Amino acid sequence: MYRLIEIPLCLMLWYVFYSFLEYTEHRWLLHKMRVANSLQSEWLRQMCRNHMKLHHGRDYEHDEHHQDDNPLQLAIVGFFPSLLAAFFVHKLDAFAAKLLISYGAAYAVLFYVVHLEMHLRRGWFFSKTWLFRKLDERHRDHHVQPNSNYNVVLPLFDWIFRTTASKHRVLPRIVKAVNESKNG
Repeated sequence: MYRLIEIPLCLMLWYVFYSFLEYTEHRWLLHKMRVANSLQSEWLRQMCRNHMKLHHGRDYEHDEHHQDDNPLQLAIVGFFPSLLAAFFVHKLDAFAAKLLISYGAAYAVLFYVVHLEMHLRRGWFFSKTWLFRKLDERHRDHHVQPNSNYNVVLPLFDWIFRTTASKHRVLPRIVKAVNESKNG
């Protein structure tokens, strides 16, 4: 009976943990060069440059996958906080720590596959679902308004920190971008 309560509770806690991790990594490591500069990390500077210039600097949908956001770099940045959290959680409950690491591995794969489908449009089995379409819409809005919608697949902290893009702010920018692309 204990595990029946522990599993859903842990999954909810790890959802919150990984949503926060996704948010902070995306907002402050991939969009704020000053963090990389203050840490004097060329590796983080390169990640930030790749994301801001290469990933945001081209069309939302494209035909081929470029190494703009290196999945290994993103996984490494997320791995260390997960490992640290698992170390402390393990002191309290080994099973919960295993769930934390398992959730993190599943999340990393999910993020990579979902994000790839958002940009490459391969027609994977989940691409027609309501949830994917909503996440894709949120992420597309992020590309139009980069200071919003930092959560890609676990959109909790955009709501908490009020960085969810609202339609009345995003729509005029989309219309302007479309008009400029037609005229230019």
